[in-house]
Amino acid sequence: MGFDSIAYLPGLKRLDEFIIRLGINEHYKSISRGVIDIKDIIYFLAVIIFFNELTRFHLLSRRWKEKS
Repeated sequence: MGFDSIAYLPGLKRLDEFIIRLGINEHYKSISRGVIDIKDIIYFLAVIIFFNELTRFHLLSRRWKEKS
């Protein structure tokens, strides 16, 4: 819902479709209908990998702070 709200802000008229496609809602709609598209699977895998790496980076940085 957040990306949909951001997309309709004034001044983002040209980017609204791109911003909506970045959001999870757009990809979830087709999967919830039973349509399995490779683009949606890649999107969800990319989100999972991104947040796993973000978490790993955060944990590693905490370890470096404790050693210092």
